[in-house]
Amino acid sequence: MDFNTPLTAQEAADLLGIAKSTLYKMTMRRVIPSYRPTGGKLVFRREDLEAFLFSNRRASRTELDAQAVRARR
Repeated sequence: MDFNTPLTAQEAADLLGIAKSTLYKMTMRRVIPSYRPTGGKLVFRREDLEAFLFSNRRASRTELDAQAVRARR
């Protein structure tokens, strides 16, 4: 599949590792961006879903320790 090809709801759910019903709930709550180009079926952009997957990053212990050392200076 081409990177720029819109994903169906099932493909998006599979990419995120969630049920399609959960995907629909998340789009209704506007947690995940979606598109309805003809007012019909939802489609998704892979880059939007990947951005969602990599949001809310948690720092590693090493990064936290380095921040603590810098803060003490």
